[in-house]
Amino acid sequence: MMMKFTNWEFIGKGGFAEVYKAQEIYSCKNYAIKVIKTANMNNQAFALFENEKKILRTAVFYNFKHIIKLINVLKYTDGIYHLVLEYCNGGSLHEALYRYINKYGRPFPEDLVRYLTKQILKGLKCLHDIGIIHRDLKLGNILLKYNNDFDKDNLNIYSAEIKIIDFNTSYFPSDLEPISVLGTVPNMAPEVINNDLGINLRKTYDKKIDIWSLGTICYEMLFGKPLFGTLQNIEMLQNIYNANFYIPNTISLQARSFLDGMLQKNSNIRLSCAQLLNHEFIKGNNFNNNYILNQRNIYNERDFLKTIKFNYTMPSIITNIKKVNIIFETTDAKRTVVIVNDNITIQELIMQFLYKKNNQELINQYYNSKLIFLFSCKILNEMLNQTIGHILSNLSQIKVIKQS
Repeated sequence: MMMKFTNWEFIGKGGFAEVYKAQEIYSCKNYAIKVIKTANMNNQAFALFENEKKILRTAVFYNFKHIIKLINVLKYTDGIYHLVLEYCNGGSLHEALYRYINKYGRPFPEDLVRYLTKQILKGLKCLHDIGIIHRDLKLGNILLKYNNDFDKDNLNIYSAEIKIIDFNTSYFPSDLEPISVLGTVPNMAPEVINNDLGINLRKTYDKKIDIWSLGTICYEMLFGKPLFGTLQNIEMLQNIYNANFYIPNTISLQARSFLDGMLQKNSNIRLSCAQLLNHEFIKGNNFNNNYILNQRNIYNERDFLKTIKFNYTMPSIITNIKKVNIIFETTDAKRTVVIVNDNITIQELIMQFLYKKNNQELINQYYNSKLIFLFSCKILNEMLNQTIGHILSNLSQIKVIKQS
């Protein structure tokens, strides 16, 4: 298919390739053009390039929705190839995450992580089902595609579609098992690091390395920082090999369980894509009694990020407890204590808090179902309507303490 392009705009580069946005003259559609110069490639690099083309063509053949679509391959006499790919107007997930952090002062909420991760898993499962290992899964190799510029400009990520890109280090099924140390260090699995440190030298690995990499991606989306920080490479390699990391206790039990299922040093006990897609975190079963944290019983601000309408009955948040203190603690260390019986619902808890504050206006709005409450302290500052925001916006946390 003959294609001619105009309005070339440089996007980025890496290795032997440069990537441009360009407009096809006849259709006026925008495409991403990956320009690859093979003249200076060694045999290994050229083999990886051929492998990338094969993987992209395979993804087109199977119509994999969440893999970047290859439109055409244009070959020129001077050893230059143009891989014509669908254009994703939202940039990388890495850019979106840190734009979000700069805008809102926090990482992605769990609902958004769930929405994005589910799409990544679907794309990854398609690859794994036919034996392809990505080997360089990271935030920068996942693109967002919006249907319109309004959603893109306003960072409405829930309207975006995920596309996995960059298969120039990927493994395609062959007679030889993968052993090469390829990828990006902060996202590498321990078994890949083995080869780099000379431990179990030349040991093979499998598709579970992508699961580990996905775990590092989810960690960064949830906490707004890389799993292994910004250490120098040798320290980072040692920490990766030893699986030496810490997951803060500021996410839901489901999210923590989900991370644990991916970030296991022993790849044999890492969950598969199919198992992760069936995990309670991905299925969205977040509002249940498992949210009562054993021992500490602390409801963190990220535990209730969904929008709650007062005319909708939520499940009970406290069960099998005769009496508890609900302590609303503010950033200036002031507290409001509400004593409740067991089986308290979200609405009842808010209602008792409003009575405690003796705010009749808000109580009336509550009964008229005019309030929409976001049960997250930081989000309250930015998204609640002003009538309720002045009461709850400075909350730092909500503690649930058993009464004897």
